Amino acid sequence: MTNDKLKNTQIASLGIMFFLMCGLRMWFAIFLYFIFGITLTIITKKRTYCANFCPLGALSDAFSFKENKKFLKLPKSIQYLTFIVFFLYIFFILYYNWGNIFLLWAELFKFILFIVFIALTLQVFYKNRTWCTTLCPMGKIYKGIIKYKI
Repeated sequence: MTNDKLKNTQIASLGIMFFLMCGLRMWFAIFLYFIFGITLTIITKKRTYCANFCPLGALSDAFSFKENKKFLKLPKSIQYLTFIVFFLYIFFILYYNWGNIFLLWAELFKFILFIVFIALTLQVFYKNRTWCTTLCPMGKIYKGIIKYKI
């Protein structure tokens, strides 16, 4: 494992997300990061957020392995299904827990931990940042913004 390649922006972003989600229990922090990512993508016309600010990307880089591994190639249908399930599940969490702020935070936090687990597990068997390049729904949105020149 190597973590000497983390950028200062990644370390800061990861620390801020941890502070917002764990320290202040701001359940909406993930949405603030998503909006920041969209804004940055529109301004830079690149996935700058993914490379420099994404907390999950920072964790992936911190726990990256140097060994060459195979690239995970999934059918587009699986990638789109992941996209749909991701956002439907977030909607489900928001809808069913809206009146209870603590439960809303707890459910979103568990979901984030699940995604982190999947991402880090994938890169044990496949290339680093496999989640980011293959399955990340937010990355798909940022890629679409670039593709359609929004």
